[in-house]
Amino acid sequence: MMQETTNTPVGTYIISSPSNNPADLTLSIIISENPREICHYFIDVIETNGITNYSIGTDDQAQQRFFRSLKDLVRYYSDYKDPVLNCKLTVPGLGVFSGLNPENDRRVASPVQNIAADENNTAENIVRFHFLMKFRLILELYSAHLPKFGIRTSNRDWKLWNCKSCKILSKFRFNFQVYEGKLNNTKVAIKVPKAGILPNELIVREITALLACRHKNIVRMFGAYTFDTACVLVFEFMSGGSLQNYLKDQRKAGLVPNTLVLMHIAFQIAEGMIYIENHNMVHRDLATRNILLGEKIDGIPIAKISDFGLARQLNDGGVYQMASDLALPARWYAPETFQTYEFTIQNDVWSFGVLLFEMFTFGNTPPKVRHNERLRKPQHCCEYIYNDIMMSCWKQEPALRPSFSFLRDTILGYLTDFFGPDVQVHL
Repeated sequence: MMQETTNTPVGTYIISSPSNNPADLTLSIIISENPREICHYFIDVIETNGITNYSIGTDDQAQQRFFRSLKDLVRYYSDYKDPVLNCKLTVPGLGVFSGLNPENDRRVASPVQNIAADENNTAENIVRFHFLMKFRLILELYSAHLPKFGIRTSNRDWKLWNCKSCKILSKFRFNFQVYEGKLNNTKVAIKVPKAGILPNELIVREITALLACRHKNIVRMFGAYTFDTACVLVFEFMSGGSLQNYLKDQRKAGLVPNTLVLMHIAFQIAEGMIYIENHNMVHRDLATRNILLGEKIDGIPIAKISDFGLARQLNDGGVYQMASDLALPARWYAPETFQTYEFTIQNDVWSFGVLLFEMFTFGNTPPKVRHNERLRKPQHCCEYIYNDIMMSCWKQEPALRPSFSFLRDTILGYLTDFFGPDVQVHL
């Protein structure tokens, strides 16, 4: 649970790097004790002619100050009450923030502050948010994306109220329910836990993973609102719903799998997984239920990877050591997973093969197979896709499984070979 120590001075702070990148820094400050409120400020790291300067991110250039070191930045904001921050810095608080991420003493660079929600988060009720945006603190938005989502930025301080839930998108899965809503006239997906489900390590991990991911084929998180007694996650709205439901709807309509469409979707998933692989992460829950679809371009839906609750950062050896008592989606996992309880990117590759099996069986749950067996070729899947792609993902030796870059290129080669060199691949 998200337990924080009490009687902590206002102004207690920590500087963290959520992505282990020295150019990705966040200053977190306790600005109020009763109730506990934490503000998070992005620190701009600016390189000019070989000289590094640090500055608290602000849209008001007149108030922006530059410092030659983080020590100078902390010293200044400790000595002066500057309008850029909510309060002066007082004492470093490594232990104060560590309870939110127990594996290390780095506070998540998530926008955490001021949530007020109705006691009953039902489809009929308004899920109310009250949060303050100070520059880039609360919504994880950057200037390049602001016009797309229509978020107003003219005021330095402003409040958003009444994020209204319109309908339930999905019922409780892993203790969450997802609503379709509107935030400042922008459609969003609102992930709300069951009553009594408090913010915990799994939720914080999803916030951590998603805020660190910026890719066109990964669902974007707009904001995360967590208190000791409440938690709401707000994501971009994907109008097509899950890939699993899309496939099941096609089956109900009596359609045959459209290989061109499915392989375009697979291409996009591979693109997103390349990003995850390159950032030394594993998803650990790659399945059609966790692929969301958006608008269609030339009949091909945009596909994005979602649900990062099981995602983990790998160690220097490219391995995540799992606990042996967790409930995990075993039908999507490579057989060695439950022998060593070690998870690598090669395990995600295995899951990608199972995901392809789902796609060509209209979203059917894959059957259980024995250790030395493999899923059979789906009726509507061609030999090339089954033998050259799926089966390559299911090689017994993990080191022999392809990388996601290789899979992406193989899928692209299939599309151009079978549908002509002029096929439009939506990148």
